[in-house]
Amino acid sequence: MPAKRNAGLLARRRQQKWISAVVLAVVRFEAWWSKIDLLLRNYGNAESSVRQLTLDTLPPLDVLMVWHGYMLNPKPYHPTESSSQHESIDCSSRNYTLSTTAASVYQTATGFTADLLDHLKSLEPITDARLNTLTTNCHLTVPPQAVEALRQHWSLPSRAVHPSSIELISATLRQGRFVDTMSHYLWIRSPSLAATLSRARARYVQYLSLLASHPGKPMIPTIDIDLVWHTHQLSPSAYYDFSIRAAGGRFINHSDTIDNTVRKDGLGVVRDLWWRTWGEEYARCFCWDCGLLLSLTEQAQRPEGTGAPTGLEARAVVEARAKTVEEAAGFYRAVEQARRKGVVLPAMEVGAFAHVEV
Repeated sequence: MPAKRNAGLLARRRQQKWISAVVLAVVRFEAWWSKIDLLLRNYGNAESSVRQLTLDTLPPLDVLMVWHGYMLNPKPYHPTESSSQHESIDCSSRNYTLSTTAASVYQTATGFTADLLDHLKSLEPITDARLNTLTTNCHLTVPPQAVEALRQHWSLPSRAVHPSSIELISATLRQGRFVDTMSHYLWIRSPSLAATLSRARARYVQYLSLLASHPGKPMIPTIDIDLVWHTHQLSPSAYYDFSIRAAGGRFINHSDTIDNTVRKDGLGVVRDLWWRTWGEEYARCFCWDCGLLLSLTEQAQRPEGTGAPTGLEARAVVEARAKTVEEAAGFYRAVEQARRKGVVLPAMEVGAFAHVEV
């Protein structure tokens, strides 16, 4: 029992520190965002028709995290975008590395060091007076649990600028929960990643068509559709143009502040419309095994000039498919376990699962 209590206490402390770090990230984002026009004039991509940052004007990772949450509330957002962040991410390690020039540009523009940990070390212990300044004079709506975390850990500068129409702290924390969900499914390591994302893109287009043809109806996206929707909004100009075309001149807004009652009703609405429109179930399982099984089933349904198997032949096909799913998913899980332990990764036999389009 003591071990469980200690684990729970550590989890709460980590959560408090995370909330405090998000609050500081919002302050750092606001300092950077207040200089965005200056940065675009001095360093922006002059050849682009949209407001676009370059590799040397990317912000630190924590600021990028808040910017991501900002762009997922697109209605009041003045679009500025960047494709340069992809160049700063190592595809094998998934690490984001800020260039020396970009770090210098950020520090010059904001007065803050680009390194979040260095920034934390420079902060004075918080006092009730400074906490009051942060939460009252700066117009920041800090979640209650953040107040205690801030009181215990860090002091924050009192020059935050409240963003128009968006409560960025809560928005960023909500996106953290979405990231946790995606991390749980771990599609980035899935044996059927390409097919899973291809289906998600197709379902996203179907979903938007239902939104456009049934304005005013609450429709809740499944996580695969929401992932594509989030990704699309990270190119705000392209998303705006696509949305206007898809909805006949009406902008399709994205909101992640829907309460549980509306969410439950919205799932029922879209489930019914999806079935009546597409003849398919809306909800589905997104685990590795089900994704791989669906990929194999879709491959088997493609016309090849022969009829579908029946009877014993059909049973043999199903059993072979299930065996393939078990072996492929098991291998990929073994690889992931080895990666997390830091040991040599299992090797795939030449030609194994070659018939599976992943």
